[in-house]
Amino acid sequence: MPAALRAHVRYPETLIRAQGEVYGLYHTQNTKAFFQREDVWSVAQQVGADAQGKKQTQPIDPYYVLMQLPGEREKLEFLIFSLHSRQSK
Repeated sequence: MPAALRAHVRYPETLIRAQGEVYGLYHTQNTKAFFQREDVWSVAQQVGADAQGKKQTQPIDPYYVLMQLPGEREKLEFLIFSLHSRQSK
């Protein structure tokens, strides 16, 4: 793929969601924690209210940002973020 075209390719939100779901279980290197599912992550939830004022939660979707990475003085990067939290037992 030519570099000029490659610079415009974006990481699909669907792919980062799928990777996040898999990584939520397989991120640990501790075999005991893995098999006992002690450190499982899930997609972070945001809390809000519906039209009737009832509390409701929904997953935070991946989102794109423009940011300057540490050590980069003049270059902005277009990044995608997906937030995860530990599941409570």
